[in-house]
Amino acid sequence: MKKNLRLVVVLAFLFLVCSNVLHSQVLIESVAGIVGNEVIYLSDVENNLAQVRSQGNKTPLDILRCRLFEELLVSKCFLDQARIDSIEVSESSVEGDLNMTLNDFIRRAGSEQALEEYFKKSMIEIKIDLKKSLLNQQIISEVQSSIAKDISVTPADVRR
Repeated sequence: MKKNLRLVVVLAFLFLVCSNVLHSQVLIESVAGIVGNEVIYLSDVENNLAQVRSQGNKTPLDILRCRLFEELLVSKCFLDQARIDSIEVSESSVEGDLNMTLNDFIRRAGSEQALEEYFKKSMIEIKIDLKKSLLNQQIISEVQSSIAKDISVTPADVRR
């Protein structure tokens, strides 16, 4: 019951914020949403929007902005649930992913300097941001696994 209420509140909030974001003229830094103890800043949405646009996504801005905001809301729900359930991931696992991902980024960019120019940040800032992102991804994955571990679906369930 508590989870259903939380979902209804999040969806209602998503609707209100998306309608406000769609009609806004000037974007300033502000809190776009709060899920439990997790905060989503408008700059988070805009940074994700810029990243997706740089990859060639042609979806209209308003629709894309709402989709990205919804993804952030869902992620923050999982992160808040991880806090409630005391789910943690190992530092070594995050460091391993960080090194692999960073090396891949450098390889794609051509050099560390090219990567710094692309992100308009120093390598230290890139590492900090990337580490936070990877940590959150691993925590979200752990929460999803803990939710799905007791679910079993038979072929008959799938057909229905």
